[in-house]
Amino acid sequence: MEQIFVRILSDRTADYMQVSRELSELGWSGNHEYMCLILQITYLNQQNLSTKAICRYIKKKFEDSVSFLYQDEIVAFFDLTRLGKSQEEVAGKLVYFIRDTYLKAGYSRVMEGHMNLRRQYVQAKTALDVGSRKKPYLWIHYFSQVALTYILEQATRRLPGTMICHEGLLELKKHDKENQTQYMETLRVYLEQHLSATQAARELFIHRSTFLYRLDRIKEILQSELDDPEEIFYLELSFRLLEQEQEKE
Repeated sequence: MEQIFVRILSDRTADYMQVSRELSELGWSGNHEYMCLILQITYLNQQNLSTKAICRYIKKKFEDSVSFLYQDEIVAFFDLTRLGKSQEEVAGKLVYFIRDTYLKAGYSRVMEGHMNLRRQYVQAKTALDVGSRKKPYLWIHYFSQVALTYILEQATRRLPGTMICHEGLLELKKHDKENQTQYMETLRVYLEQHLSATQAARELFIHRSTFLYRLDRIKEILQSELDDPEEIFYLELSFRLLEQEQEKE
């Protein structure tokens, strides 16, 4: 079982039909649900605990699992269908062990079948890497919790956020700086309140008429009526991109 999974992770040209047959013969069916866990073992020597001992512990807790050392990390796959457990139940049984042994963990999403096993490894690896950077004080990270950050980082691999965000936002930012206005914040709150002028005014602690005046000026600068769903989505994404740029600085 371990050899099959090492081949899945290390050989990008692996014959997945053959891999699927081999796993099925071992009882890990193509219609079962699977999950991947990666454990970072940076501080393992502090606990005098070997990687083999950790793998044995996981196997003892979960018979229908396989765990092994791969690229200086422990990788574990769980057949949740055979285990008859959810991701939450498996994670719940490991949470204190992970914390008490100073490990850090990244969990993939739960997915069905064999074709996504390597991608689940990438998800778990991403959860661990991104989660450890964004929230280093946490021991356990889930891919679903870091997915948006991952998307934003992928989007800015070749161009910075300021170069792919909505151009109108840069104009608003410039206007705020030159005129001591608060149009960026006003628009951000307006979007957060799902385009409700009343709610946005309340959040900003200003009169509704004051808010509507600002909104008119914002629309004028953006050259937009803010009624296109795609543009609204682009603006919301652009705020995230600019926030990410600010964090980097």
